[in-house]
Amino acid sequence: MSNNVIFWIEDISFSVLWKILKINNKQQNIEIRFLRKTAFGWMFLFWLNFIGLVKKDRVREVEYPVEGMWSENGSILAYENFQLSAQIAIAINRELKDLPMYKKITSYFPSNKVSLYIEKSIYLEIIPLVGLLTLIKWYRRCEKIPQRHIIIWHKKDYYSLLQKTWPDKTVDLIFYVPCYPFLNIRKFIKKLYELFIYFIGYALFKDFEDTSSSKSLIAVHYSEGLDLMKRSDLYWYSDDQIDPRRVCVFFDVYSPPPFARKLTKQIENLGMKWLVLDWVKGMPYNYLKLLWKPHREDFVKLNNICNNKNQFKPLEKWFNNMCVELILQVNFWKMFYQKFNIKIHYEMTETCIGIVAQNIALDIIGGVRFGNQRSETILCNGEGLGFHPDHIFFSWNRRGTVYQSGNRNRSNYCIISGFPYSQALRNKKEKACVLEKTLTDRGVKFIVAIFDNTFFLDVKSSFNTEYSKNMMFTFYKEFLEWIIGDVEIGLVIKSKKHKVFASLPEIHRMLDKVNKTGRCIKLDDIVGRLPSDAAYIADISVGIGISSALTEAVIVSGGKGIHCDLTRLRSHPYYEWGYGKVIFDDINKMMVSLKRYKENPANEPELGDWSLHFDELDPFCDGRGGERIGTYIYWLLESFDNGKNRDEAMQYANKLYAEKWGSDKIIPMSELA
Repeated sequence: MSNNVIFWIEDISFSVLWKILKINNKQQNIEIRFLRKTAFGWMFLFWLNFIGLVKKDRVREVEYPVEGMWSENGSILAYENFQLSAQIAIAINRELKDLPMYKKITSYFPSNKVSLYIEKSIYLEIIPLVGLLTLIKWYRRCEKIPQRHIIIWHKKDYYSLLQKTWPDKTVDLIFYVPCYPFLNIRKFIKKLYELFIYFIGYALFKDFEDTSSSKSLIAVHYSEGLDLMKRSDLYWYSDDQIDPRRVCVFFDVYSPPPFARKLTKQIENLGMKWLVLDWVKGMPYNYLKLLWKPHREDFVKLNNICNNKNQFKPLEKWFNNMCVELILQVNFWKMFYQKFNIKIHYEMTETCIGIVAQNIALDIIGGVRFGNQRSETILCNGEGLGFHPDHIFFSWNRRGTVYQSGNRNRSNYCIISGFPYSQALRNKKEKACVLEKTLTDRGVKFIVAIFDNTFFLDVKSSFNTEYSKNMMFTFYKEFLEWIIGDVEIGLVIKSKKHKVFASLPEIHRMLDKVNKTGRCIKLDDIVGRLPSDAAYIADISVGIGISSALTEAVIVSGGKGIHCDLTRLRSHPYYEWGYGKVIFDDINKMMVSLKRYKENPANEPELGDWSLHFDELDPFCDGRGGERIGTYIYWLLESFDNGKNRDEAMQYANKLYAEKWGSDKIIPMSELA
């Protein structure tokens, strides 16, 4: 065993460095890898370097992910991180079930939903920590001389369970207690600010018309926008089926809209209602959370959970606080639904822990939460733990059931609807012809559409994504060099977000050179814009990773497409469908095939050809998924209007949906549990 010790730490701070000095009392050779640094900690490190206790040249920031870092199964480390984080979160929840408070909270709310709330909370919190573990495991596989690896992490109240469920006992996990003076000041200032906003909102707030006796409403959380020609929160809405007065769009701190007053006017012009749950900058004041007052039953629950809390041990206190937060969230949403007689809630938000509380609240009042598949299903268990806790989940295809069950979403039904954004597809082909002519007039004979993806520059956030900056640079570099070197190539770029290009200054000069050729179209107004806008123009489309954009483009345009999977998720069904044809994990081999296809399609007749698998991508392939979903929602409303309860309403809608589009499109998730 080497005498070297590598410390992996969350941040360079006084507390962490002091902990390292205490551990390293044998004066071994040490290295430090950190995720971030504090100003005071960095100064302390300089002093330790000056007196010779820590050599500053052996302290550096963690690099993650780096190309060439693969799990033992050959895929990128992020997938291993997602799976391990989910396994640990589930194991910790299992250990918590012996606590008396666990039995109390599950006597109020469904136990499987409580479990999901706990698992999701822990999962979101430990991803950076487990990300370090997967990184260390890779380093250990590459080490010629074994070294000791120690992770030092800030102490959580559930640290004993985290150590108990830690999946690799050869990597030491040590906790430290941070120094909190500055953090406490920030918390105090934040509380003062929230109190100030509370009183301002209370003074300006105007109550809403009481709707408790009217027909039930559909609540829509503003997330993607209202423009039906793009991705939209109203993709399912049709005024010839659903009265607009029965739709209420709400905003909160997770969805601060641009041009707020213009947006609320647009909602009013549609005949819909709107409201604000939190104080949101730029929004008119109708701050709903100020209205919430605990009912007697809420006090009973809170008192039962908080009883004798001064006698709690740290683990019990932490879990007690989590239970209190869950009760408050559930009862806020219950109040919200009851006050406005909301029976149906549409939600696109994925990571916020409160979405599980919404599900529980709807269980209590007999409502339905529905969501839809937004992205390509990765089918890596744990990749989206609890991200879609919907009663009804609308999926493009049957793989949605695997995603739902693998991520423990506790759904009642998965309903196959096909690609949902049908209204956004109108007149797209005609508009695409104009762009295509722009390229062909410049001598272009072969057009490629490419779709990128987002990545993070800060290391801690990068543990939450499959993509790295180097992946995106490599992807763009190959295509930009191709178009520079071949005057017959045209390129259409549909970026996911503006920050992708802003974060890739290395390609700006090359992109400027390509733009001067006139053979590159970089689509503008990209947020919410569908990939099919680019695919309609192209002879073939290419997306990075298991690309949602590429799958959408193929479904909608019916054209050819390739997944350039630099993440190497070889367990995905696409590898069975056509490795080296519709999916590649080596960009060099992919470019060789593309160039051969460009010279003569007969050279690569199966390249990008999905014709044998269209039914598995979207069994409808008619661009009417949004219409099907809207019709289902109309049937739910109709049932509630006729006095049916939630289960009866879902059964009624399922029956009609099955009669119209096939019983195989209704999949009870209980049968797959």
